Amino acid sequence: MSISVVECTFTANIPDPRFIDSQYPELQCIANGRLLPDLNYTSHALIKESQLRFILDLIKDGKEGEGISNMKEIIENCFKNSYRVSNYDFFPNYMQIIKSFETSAGVRDSIEQFQEVLPNILKTSTVGSTMLISDATRVNHESGFDPIKICRGKFKSFGTAASILDTATKTRVDEWFPRPGQRITFDSNFIYSLGLPPGMNWSCRGLAAPGSFHVSINYGNGNIIESDISRDDGLGDFTEYSKGNRLKNNDINDIWSTKTKIKTAEKCDQIQKIAITKELGDVAQIWMYYAYVMIEILLKNLNRIDALMITTDSVVYLLCIILFLPCVYTGSREGVQSGRCTLKHFLPGDIDYGKMYTNLIKAYYDHIYSNNNAIILALRIMSLDFNKFTYYRYYGDDESLRRTYGNYQTDEGKK
Repeated sequence: MSISVVECTFTANIPDPRFIDSQYPELQCIANGRLLPDLNYTSHALIKESQLRFILDLIKDGKEGEGISNMKEIIENCFKNSYRVSNYDFFPNYMQIIKSFETSAGVRDSIEQFQEVLPNILKTSTVGSTMLISDATRVNHESGFDPIKICRGKFKSFGTAASILDTATKTRVDEWFPRPGQRITFDSNFIYSLGLPPGMNWSCRGLAAPGSFHVSINYGNGNIIESDISRDDGLGDFTEYSKGNRLKNNDINDIWSTKTKIKTAEKCDQIQKIAITKELGDVAQIWMYYAYVMIEILLKNLNRIDALMITTDSVVYLLCIILFLPCVYTGSREGVQSGRCTLKHFLPGDIDYGKMYTNLIKAYYDHIYSNNNAIILALRIMSLDFNKFTYYRYYGDDESLRRTYGNYQTDEGKK
C-alpha cells in the first residue's frame, strides 16, 4: 500500500450525540483525496474524557507564575459552547482527575497490554547507558533524555512544524515533516474528537527551506492565524501567542481585567488564541507524530514500532497511548532514587517478542551489573580511606522511622 502523499487530511467519525459518552470516535486518513480505510483507527478515549483533559490542562498551566486570577469565570465564558463545564466540580481536584485518565477503560487496556516499565534504573554507569530499550529508527524527541541514551541502534531524529511552534522543544533534527510541498490538515472533526473546541482546523505545508513551513490555525468563528514559520527565522504571526505559561497567564489576566469597553466575546477571541496555541504546543506535536506514523511508516509498509517519541511530559505520554503511538516516558518520579530514573515504554503494534524479551533481560542484566560494579568500586575506595565516605542508617519502628548519617571515623586501635 505504499503511495506518495502530496496532501493528507485527518478527520473522524463523530458518534451520534446520544452515544457520545459511551462510543469512541473513529479517526480516518484521506490521502490525495482518497479515504484509506486500512488506516482507520478508533481512539482510546471518549470525547467527554478528552474534553475534560483539555480543560484540566488549561487549569494546571494557569497555576504557573502569578496564575490566572479568574480561571473559572474565563472557562465558563470563553468555552461555554464547547464544554459542559457546569457538570464538573473539578476545580479543587484537577490533578487527581488528570491522573484518573490512566484508569479509564481504553487507556487502561492499552497500558496493561503494551507498556513495559524499567523501574529505578541508573541514568549512567561504568558500563555506559542502562536505558537502551528501543529499536526505533525514527525518533521524535519532544523532551527528556537524549535519544542516544534510549535507542540501541542507528536512528534519524525528525522534527515537524508543530515542534517549531512549541518554544520548549529544542533538539537536533535530521529530517523535517511534512516535506516541501506536502500539506497536512487536521479538520474540525478530528480536533473535536480529541477534546479541543468545535470548529477548529490546523494545517501546515512544507516549504523549500529545511525546517520552514506555512501554518494555519482556525480557532473557530473565523478566528484565524496564518503565517510562515521557520526553525531559523522565527514564528511569524504566531510569536505573540507562543509563550511560556508565566507570560501567557500574565497576558490573559491583562485582557480579562481591562476596564475598557471591549466586549466579552472579543476578550474571549484573544484568550482562546493564547490558551489554545499554548496547549497545541504539546498536542499538535502528537497529531503530527500521528500523521508521520501513518504516512512515513504504515503507508510505506514499515512497522509502527520503527517510530518513537521521547518525552518527560505525562500528558504527552497519555496522548500517545490514546492514539496508539510508540513512546518512552522518562519523567516518572514515583519511588525513584537520586541518580536513577524509571522508564515507561509504550510499544504498540506487531512486536518481535523474542527481541523484546532479549532486550528486556539485557537491560536488567546491565542494571544489575552496573549497580554491582558501583558497589565494588565504592568498597575498594572505602578500603583505602574510610574518611572519604559518609554513611546513613535507619532506626526506629515502622511508625517513627528515622534516618541519620555522618562520616566514618577511624582511630588507631579501633576497627
